[in-house]
Amino acid sequence: GMDRLHPHALRHHAITQKAKAWKGSTAALVRWARHSDANMTQRYIDDVKNEVYQIAQLGGDDADFEG
Repeated sequence: GMDRLHPHALRHHAITQKAKAWKGSTAALVRWARHSDANMTQRYIDDVKNEVYQIAQLGGDDADFEG
């Protein structure tokens, strides 16, 4: 619960959510996240892409869209 909630966890969550929704440049996301190294922000973006890949691997996509 709340006893394990740390400021860094909130920051991580916020950046991950922005990375999921952001359609603009990576540079803008880096500036928003205030990372001095763009590679750090890229790790968040890669995590998001990996989630999408994992969901796609579940299969059955055609059945998901049948009406």
